[in-house]
Amino acid sequence: ETTASLLADLMVQLGQHPDEWEKLKADPSRAAKVVEEGLRWASPNQGLFRIVLEDTEVAGTPIPKGSTIWVMYGSADHDDRVFEDPEGFNPDRESLNSHIAFGHGIHFCLGAALARLEAVTALKVMAARLDTIKVVEPDSLRYGSSFILRGLQGLELELTYQ
Repeated sequence: ETTASLLADLMVQLGQHPDEWEKLKADPSRAAKVVEEGLRWASPNQGLFRIVLEDTEVAGTPIPKGSTIWVMYGSADHDDRVFEDPEGFNPDRESLNSHIAFGHGIHFCLGAALARLEAVTALKVMAARLDTIKVVEPDSLRYGSSFILRGLQGLELELTYQ
């Protein structure tokens, strides 16, 4: 589900940024960069619940030991202190690998390598076979109601083939 959501969001971004699509078609080795920016821009998993192990404070707010918190790394990946123009889609950004879409440390996703491989492979195949991508009615795109998983409810594309 998460890789399918990532690919759907990548199709939206590439449809809305035809210059990036042309760069990818001209150089399929860019697929890995496009996937990393897609993960940063629209991570399919928006965060995780955690239990606070000791009394702490975040940005002046006390959080007592035992509290349940929601760590929203989907938001962190749009932090303008880390990413220049965080709302832009830029696979050439300097801080590309600073995203935490797969978590971090002991909470790093075990399936990250497979998800990356699947998405990169899919993008390379699409770049070899498709000429243009256009999102049909982009203003009608709707995401599911989950605040944990981010995924489109549907995606209609107009494609032309090479």
